[in-house]
Amino acid sequence: MERKEQIFELRIKGLSYQAISQILGISRQRVHQIHSGYQKLCRSLARDQWYKKIYDSVLARDNNMCQKCHNTMSKMVVHHIDSDDTNNNPLNLITLCRKCHQNLHNPALKT
Repeated sequence: MERKEQIFELRIKGLSYQAISQILGISRQRVHQIHSGYQKLCRSLARDQWYKKIYDSVLARDNNMCQKCHNTMSKMVVHHIDSDDTNNNPLNLITLCRKCHQNLHNPALKT
């Protein structure tokens, strides 16, 4: 496994740059450079696969159940709690059904 892939796997698990630097024996700054540079270059299938892996892990963690209404029957989406779509820390991600997700982003449309 390449170093950049190791860094992404560890970031998916929620480890900080500092923790990753200690595990891999490189500086925290280098971990950040590799992580940031890789994100900018990966607007292709590799990046899509990385996001899919994160989202699939969040769906599995939440038992494919909306964490707001506990619905399990409709299509689920993964929502960024802090509304920062670049913050893919699993602690910032939550499973919602489409209806709850829409209501969260557009409260005036609640049905």
